[in-house]
Amino acid sequence: MRGVEIPSQGPDEGAGAPPVLCVVDGDAAVRAALGMTLRSIGFEVRTYESGAAFMLSGVAHACQVLIADIHQPGMGGLELPGALREAGIRLPIVFMAAAWPAPVREAALAAGAVAVLDKPVAADALLQAVRAALG
Repeated sequence: MRGVEIPSQGPDEGAGAPPVLCVVDGDAAVRAALGMTLRSIGFEVRTYESGAAFMLSGVAHACQVLIADIHQPGMGGLELPGALREAGIRLPIVFMAAAWPAPVREAALAAGAVAVLDKPVAADALLQAVRAALG
């Protein structure tokens, strides 16, 4: 995460249980930083080291937003939307990557991404994307 102030506006107050966000990234430090940031503003966060681990966890149905690195070992980020559809799960996705060649960015958006973010991800950009995904 970039050295920015963490936004104070998280989930809407009085809305009951906080939204569940699932973070998929092969880098443990990135997972920890994203999880800490999102939890600090009131979200429930579950983290996974790969797309396959996320799909095998059986909790995709409980997530309201998936935040995933596009570049993953094994099941890549762009394969996740198809795997979710095959499982009958519709889930807004925020993709992130350190590099976004134009064809990859276009493929992510075509796969239904709500947002595509550059790594390192700024906390304010992440919160904006999550809020958009939650509608």
